[in-house]
Amino acid sequence: MQISTSLMQPKHVISGRGTRDQLIAALPTNARNCLVVHSRSARWAQEFCKSAELAGVRVRCQLANGEPDLDDVRQILAGFQGADIQAVIAIGGGAAIDLGKAISALLPQDHDPLKYLEVVGDGHKMEHDPLFFAAIPTTSGTGAEATKNAVITVPDHGVKVSLRDDRMIPDLVVLDPDLVDGLPAPITFMTGLDAITQLMEPYLSQRATSQTDEICLQGLRLALPALHQLTLGENRAARDAMSQAAYLSGVALANAGLGVVHGLAGIMGGQLGVAHGTICARLLPSAMRVNRLACLEQGCPVDKFDHIAALVQQSWPNATGELDRDLFGFVAGRGIAKLPQTMLDAPMIDTLVDGALQASSYKTNPVALSRDQIKQVLQGACQI
Repeated sequence: MQISTSLMQPKHVISGRGTRDQLIAALPTNARNCLVVHSRSARWAQEFCKSAELAGVRVRCQLANGEPDLDDVRQILAGFQGADIQAVIAIGGGAAIDLGKAISALLPQDHDPLKYLEVVGDGHKMEHDPLFFAAIPTTSGTGAEATKNAVITVPDHGVKVSLRDDRMIPDLVVLDPDLVDGLPAPITFMTGLDAITQLMEPYLSQRATSQTDEICLQGLRLALPALHQLTLGENRAARDAMSQAAYLSGVALANAGLGVVHGLAGIMGGQLGVAHGTICARLLPSAMRVNRLACLEQGCPVDKFDHIAALVQQSWPNATGELDRDLFGFVAGRGIAKLPQTMLDAPMIDTLVDGALQASSYKTNPVALSRDQIKQVLQGACQI
C-alpha cells in the first residue's frame, strides 16, 4: 500500500494475516504500563494481554460496551487518573477504537472532556499531546484506525459529536484480517457499506484532492468486488481486501472530509439510537441520488458520480449503472436493520435536518443542500 507522506495518516502500519503477533514488539520501549480497551467480541484481546504480561508489559483492561458516551468517558478517565498509563491499545470495532482513542487523548489533559468536544462543547484545542495509541480493528468498516477523531454520544443533547485533533491519528495500526474472518453477514455488510460510504463521500467532497481521489478509487476498487464476494460466502481474499479498503476510507475522510450521510449520522445516532453502520448503509443510496440531482441543478459537474457508478457496475453482477438504484438493490435483503419510520415525523425530521446542517461532516458535502433536499435523503432511506 503506497500512500503519500504529505497526507495525515498513522505513523506505523503493520498489515497482513498473523501480524497481530507483532504488536508487542512494535510498542515503544517506554510503554511498559498499558491500557487495553476492547470490545466484548474481541476474544484475541485476552490472548494479547496474557502475552504482554509474559513480555514484561503491565496491562490493565477496559471493556468497551457499545458506542461510547460522555458519561462513559468521564468515568473511565476518573478510574485511570494517576495510574501512570503510558500507552492505550484498542482492540475491536469502531466503537472500541473510538473509546480508546478518546481515552489516550484525554488522560493527559487538564479539563473535563466537554471543553474539547465539537458542537456541544467548547471545541478547545487540547493542551497536551495524547498518549501513544495503537488500533487493532476487528471489523472492516469505520476506518477509525486511521482517523483524527473519536465519536462520542452526548445524551443530554441527543447527538454524537467528535473529539478531534490532528495528533489523535493512531501511532500504530495492525491490520490482521484473521481477526475479521467469520464476522456475521449483517455486520459484514453494515460495516462494509460504512467503508464504501467513507470512500464515496471524500471522493465527492469539496476538499478532495488528486491524492485523496486516488486513495478513494483504490479503496473502492478493493471494497466493491470484495463485498460482493462476501455475499456468496466466507472468502479470505475478500476479507483481506476489505481490511485494506476500510483503512483507506479512514485516511480519505481524515484528509478530505465527508458529506451529508455523516452529517445526518451524528444526530440520528444520538436521537434514534441506531448503529452508525446501519445509518450509513441506509442513507447512502438516497444521498447519492439527491446529491447528483443537486449538482446538476446548480451546474456542477457530475463526472465523479458517474465514475463511481461505472465502478459499481463493473463490480456487482446485474448492476445497471444507475448508482442510487444499484446501491438500493445491494442494501435490500442484506439483513441490515431498517431505519424507524418515526424519524420522518414532525418535529423529528426537522431536528435531524437542523443537526445535519450544524455538523462538521456536512460542511464538505459536494454542494449545499436545501432543507427539503436533506429531507429527501431521509425519506428515500426509509424506502428500503
